[in-house]
Amino acid sequence: MRVKLLTTISIFTYQLSISQTEKILNGKVLSQNIPLNKVEVINKTAKTSTRTNELGEFSILVRPKDSLLFSLEIIISKD
Repeated sequence: MRVKLLTTISIFTYQLSISQTEKILNGKVLSQNIPLNKVEVINKTAKTSTRTNELGEFSILVRPKDSLLFSLEIIISKD
């Protein structure tokens, strides 16, 4: 019984420590109140990325002091 209790406490403590260091950041990218689609959101520290949806929304896993970069490629065609 004691081993089972210690194992349960250890797993709970591990999960608690992970939840305090990593969090999902939800955000929205706007320009002049207009949502921007397909903006790349890069976590430079963790080397992960995601893109915004058509409403400009994104979710990315972050830790305190991570560095985020927002990148949008604009293509202008000349006719």
